[in-house]
Amino acid sequence: MMKVNGLREDNYFWVTFFSFLIYFAFTLTIVLGFGFYLFKYKVFVQTGFGIFTLVLFAWGLVQIAMAFFFSMIMADSNFSGILGYAGTFYLIGAALINNTLIYVPPGNIPLIYHFSPLITFQRCLQYIVLACQKGHCYNSFKQVPSQDSEFALCIYLLYIQAIVIAGCAWYVNQIAPQSSYGGGKKWNFLCSRTRKRAVPNSMQYNFDEIGDLEDARESNNLPVYDYDVALEDQDSKDERNFIYNLDKADYYKYPLIIKDLRKVFPLPDGLSEKVVIRNLTLKLKKGEILGLLGSNGAGKTTLLSILTGLVEPTKGNAWVAGFDIKNQTGAVQ
Repeated sequence: MMKVNGLREDNYFWVTFFSFLIYFAFTLTIVLGFGFYLFKYKVFVQTGFGIFTLVLFAWGLVQIAMAFFFSMIMADSNFSGILGYAGTFYLIGAALINNTLIYVPPGNIPLIYHFSPLITFQRCLQYIVLACQKGHCYNSFKQVPSQDSEFALCIYLLYIQAIVIAGCAWYVNQIAPQSSYGGGKKWNFLCSRTRKRAVPNSMQYNFDEIGDLEDARESNNLPVYDYDVALEDQDSKDERNFIYNLDKADYYKYPLIIKDLRKVFPLPDGLSEKVVIRNLTLKLKKGEILGLLGSNGAGKTTLLSILTGLVEPTKGNAWVAGFDIKNQTGAVQ
């Protein structure tokens, strides 16, 4: 909804990211303040402030990235909360067992364990605590002995994990709708080829949306005629025939083209459904003004929601200035 109203998706995520970062920095300041100045724990006082900050900042980035990722794959906040707590307790237990009983530093932990950021973070803390127990806290990276080289590796891995998880969150957000509104791109959209056409705005088109290359998709997306076609007026028939015979490479010449658009909503009982839009087909020429008239429930709002990417069509497609509402939603919006 916010995207349709003009909010760019990248701006939204950056604002959210910095908001989370500010919250984390505030929490981190409290933790370090209590550890350094109030309780004056040895592990805080004698360990270099830069090392602590570097490790905890990396962990903060990982937490923010995981928050984005899990918000993309889980719509139910209650379930995600339960899974988050259960997973955290399990991983903390696994990390403690591995760090204190099986792979005690300076022995290196198998790389596969680092697929869990929580285990990697606890490994960093384990090295810091053990160093202070031995009487030589890490005051700087120069004081980290060579046999503890895994400590630096764990810090690098935390930053890498943050980048990878954030990238996965971005990818999932592109291909999977996060609510009942909006639709995702194709799973292989990163590999889709594009080409520029000689059009006034130098717009780009996907090969799948030009010419006869869309025929394969349309063969599996045939319109459903659940009404008496003989009762259709001649103007509607002429409009449909014109669009059927129009070369898809010329779609950019029209501000709007709708082809066999259909939307069906399931009813709450789960057994029946409501047909809101039945095979709508029309075109809008440059300079024309389009108005939608109809009673409540005729499908006016649903049509606009489909064209702006808030709702996915059940069948059919539409093009706004040549951009496909299914696979080029960002350009349409």
